[in-house]
Amino acid sequence: MRIIITQLDAPPPIPAAVMTGIVAQPGGQSGATPLTAVRNIVVNVSTSCGVQLQSILGGYQWIFNAGTGLLLAFPPSGTLIYGNAMNIATGVPPGGNAGFTFDQVNTWYPS
Repeated sequence: MRIIITQLDAPPPIPAAVMTGIVAQPGGQSGATPLTAVRNIVVNVSTSCGVQLQSILGGYQWIFNAGTGLLLAFPPSGTLIYGNAMNIATGVPPGGNAGFTFDQVNTWYPS
C-alpha cells in the first residue's frame, strides 16, 4: 500500500513562534520595532520606546514586556487598537503582557 500526502494534508506554514531579545525603539509609530513573531518578548524598553504589531501574521500577536519602562505597542499604520484613535499606541507596563487580535479590516482588539 502506498500513501501519498498532498498539500491539502500538510499544515499551513507557521510564522516564527517566539522572538526574544527584542529592543524597543524610539520615534513613535514610524520608528517602533516591527514585531516578527506571534509571541514577542521585549527585553530593552526605554522611555517613549515602542514596537509595532504586524497584520501580516494571521491576525494575532502577543507581547511580554521584560524591560523596566512602559512599552508602547503601536498598530500598523492606518489601523487602530480598540479604544484608541487611529495610529495611537497602547501601553504595556514592565512585567506585563498583552495579546492583540486583528479583525482584518482596521482594528486590533485586546485579547
